[in-house]
Amino acid sequence: MLIEEITGLYQKVIILCRLYNCSTTSGYRTKKRNTEVEGHKESLHMRGLAIDIVPDEWGIVARLSQALKRLDLHFLVESDHIHVQTRPALKLNTSTVSETEGTVL
Repeated sequence: MLIEEITGLYQKVIILCRLYNCSTTSGYRTKKRNTEVEGHKESLHMRGLAIDIVPDEWGIVARLSQALKRLDLHFLVESDHIHVQTRPALKLNTSTVSETEGTVL
């Protein structure tokens, strides 16, 4: 059920943020806000199924990535944040991300 998927995502991410000293920078977005931030036209943010986080120290990304994988969350490490979502990405931008989800080239 969608509500359980949304609450599960938020619970997991908040716990990880407390453990790994991260901040959430984007969660649910309206279509208007998603357009303003130039989000993907089918972004899971618009369904409440994605959260962007920023660690205080980028040196912990490898450990944080392992924790995200253990919690069955899908993620992409971007240049200024980590995008976390409940479902696998339909298509990864191979110009910035390798075929292995969660790895930056």
